[in-house]
Amino acid sequence: MSLKNKMTVRKKIVFAVLAVVTFFLGFHLLMDSFLILPALEKLELTSVRKDLQRAVRAVNSDLEHLSIHCYDWAGRNDTYRFLKDRNPEYIRNNLGENTFIHNRLNLIYFIDNRGVVVWGRCYNNDLKEFITIKEFATPNWPPDHPLLQHRHADRHLSGLLRTSLGPMMLAARPIIPSSGEGEVRGTLVMGRLLCEKCIEMLRSRIQVDVEIWPVDHGSLPEDVCRVREHLTPRQPTCFHADSDWFYGYTYLRDIFNQPALLLRARIWRSVYKEGRTGLMIDFFTTLAAGLTVVCLLIFLLHRMVARPLAQLSRGVAEIGEKGELKPLEICYQDDEIGRLQEEFNRLISRLHDDIEKRKGIEASLRVSQANLSAVLEAAPDGILTFDCRGCIKTANPAAARMFGYDQAALRGRSILMLAAARQRQELNEEFEKLCREPEKSVFSLGIEVAGQRRDGSDILVHCKISRVEIEDKSCFICILRDVTGL
Repeated sequence: MSLKNKMTVRKKIVFAVLAVVTFFLGFHLLMDSFLILPALEKLELTSVRKDLQRAVRAVNSDLEHLSIHCYDWAGRNDTYRFLKDRNPEYIRNNLGENTFIHNRLNLIYFIDNRGVVVWGRCYNNDLKEFITIKEFATPNWPPDHPLLQHRHADRHLSGLLRTSLGPMMLAARPIIPSSGEGEVRGTLVMGRLLCEKCIEMLRSRIQVDVEIWPVDHGSLPEDVCRVREHLTPRQPTCFHADSDWFYGYTYLRDIFNQPALLLRARIWRSVYKEGRTGLMIDFFTTLAAGLTVVCLLIFLLHRMVARPLAQLSRGVAEIGEKGELKPLEICYQDDEIGRLQEEFNRLISRLHDDIEKRKGIEASLRVSQANLSAVLEAAPDGILTFDCRGCIKTANPAAARMFGYDQAALRGRSILMLAAARQRQELNEEFEKLCREPEKSVFSLGIEVAGQRRDGSDILVHCKISRVEIEDKSCFICILRDVTGL
């Protein structure tokens, strides 16, 4: 693979910085998604749960106030006498239209211990007239009715009741003397319809966006109908949220302990929305800052690292391609890369000097070799070189002519081949002695030896052998002179 196809340091730096910034932004986004936003939702859930509890307490508080008002009437002596004498004067003074209007009552019933209605009227505040509610139209109530279970003075009941006009808050108190002692003569029942106006007053008082529907209302919103299926005795409350609102639901039970009203409290998801908007702004701000940091880091790393390394890499590649040693053009900077470039230039300078010296030495060697070759070519005596095994390495032209061989034919042959057959054994022993103790060998002094030419004719030569060390290896030089004519 060529250098151009490999990933450069600059690309690695870009990828590394982008990877770090991407990891940081991803981690930041995960923390926002799995920690901060769920915490905001939990905060909203806590808020809507408190609002739901506050709404339930407000309804119970209205029931309690209605029960106290009922107690004030049921514990009066004139009320106690009215159950017995049914005095019309009591009705004229206490049970007129103004009583219903000023006390925001829609129902007042006096019932004796047998369940007989002594007096009872229902009033419509919107129509400003007395009306009939079918649930209270009967003149006789069953003795086991929950509102009539007041055999003792301390017994009372308050709660909700579904009627044909809508849900009604009821309070029932035993009718007793003001002293609190005496038999119970009957029950006083007071009721107040839970109309839209009452619900609006409830919202204004507790500052909670609350809505109330009868559970069997035919026009419940679709989302409320779906939630109603999830409310059970084991799960009396339910919560869910959409993009704009967080809702809380619960049941309000009637005097028969049956679900009568579905109460919903909701809050605008301002915390979640503003928090999510803030997180998005923070994310994009961090993203912009990250991209700025990436560009700045890439620029600085390019100036301080990538560009000097690229110059160094190009210089080295150029030297490798052209084989021309020349110093690099460097950007001087006081760091490791700058010092690396300076050391590289020093190394190039030393290599250049060494190459020049080598070229001079090689030229001298070539001259010496030429001189040596000329000497060997012109020498009248034969000159051979061989190793410890007697294998001929080189032979000059005089030696080749002396024995009738070509120079190439002598290389690699045994030097004993040039001796007469009758003297080879003796010469071999002397040669071994030369290898062990060259100073005691006769070859070092020079002897006459019978030789044999290539054509088989004899020749008498004077032979002198010397041992030399070349690269820690022993080598022998043999000088031969033809003395046959002498």
